[in-house]
Amino acid sequence: GNNREMTYTWKDNIQACMILASQSKNISVIGCRIYNYNYGVFINGADVENEESSFQNTAMNGVIQNCVFNNCHSAVDTYGKAILIDHNSFYGNTGKCVQVEANSTSQGEENPMDEPNYYMSAVGAVVSNNTFIDNADTDVVIHTNTYGTIVEGNTFLNYYRAIQLNTHDESRGICIFGNVLMFQKRQEITSSK
Repeated sequence: GNNREMTYTWKDNIQACMILASQSKNISVIGCRIYNYNYGVFINGADVENEESSFQNTAMNGVIQNCVFNNCHSAVDTYGKAILIDHNSFYGNTGKCVQVEANSTSQGEENPMDEPNYYMSAVGAVVSNNTFIDNADTDVVIHTNTYGTIVEGNTFLNYYRAIQLNTHDESRGICIFGNVLMFQKRQEITSSK
């Protein structure tokens, strides 16, 4: 895709990002061990700095599987379409482990495909069968203006906040089921709506 250097760093000049995929298709991150990064895997959805967002410049079809994330600030952050985050281990991370995000603001359309900024929204993310242990912040965050997100079959142990829904605008099709939550430090699920 169109990978660009991330110009900021985290504390003590730790590198900002291990894997950055922007405008990329068919992304596979399998069996990796990612430690001590601000962003472990960052999938930027549509890069529209100099062009209209469209199917052609949208990150999509990705799998992040059988990886280990430790001491990252944000382990996985995706704006992409059809991204599977499956069978990973997240432990001892300092920030939000998995974030599903959108660059766009909703236009209030009934059909998301009619929304002018649809291609800048995260669509079809699946967060499944992961293990989250003793992370300092939220394990899974679903941000506003996302569509069709599934969070299922995960295990949350000794968590500060397991799942946070920032869905105060036009998010649709958020499904959360079959997760195991034990030994909470603060809250299990928070929602702004």
